[in-house]
Amino acid sequence: RWKELAGHPIVGEARVKGMVAALELVSDKSSREKLALNGEGALFCRDTAIANGLMVRAVGDAIISAPPVICSKQEIDTLIERLLIALDATAAHYNIR
Repeated sequence: RWKELAGHPIVGEARVKGMVAALELVSDKSSREKLALNGEGALFCRDTAIANGLMVRAVGDAIISAPPVICSKQEIDTLIERLLIALDATAAHYNIR
């Protein structure tokens, strides 16, 4: 499901290895220009995700998730849903559609 997030307007790349995954946040998908200076976009997205009950980390311009290996499909679906809320809020904050 993580790779589905690559279609979001502010996701430049969705990477996953096992249960560790990252989203590179960008302001322009074609040029892969950073979303904001000093990783501020990732911090905004992280804070929004946490406010919605999802623990993720901001590392530079990326959002990192490392859920437990024993997650159910329903828990992964919830993770994706909550992360989409955070991505949408971040895109709106930076006026990206």
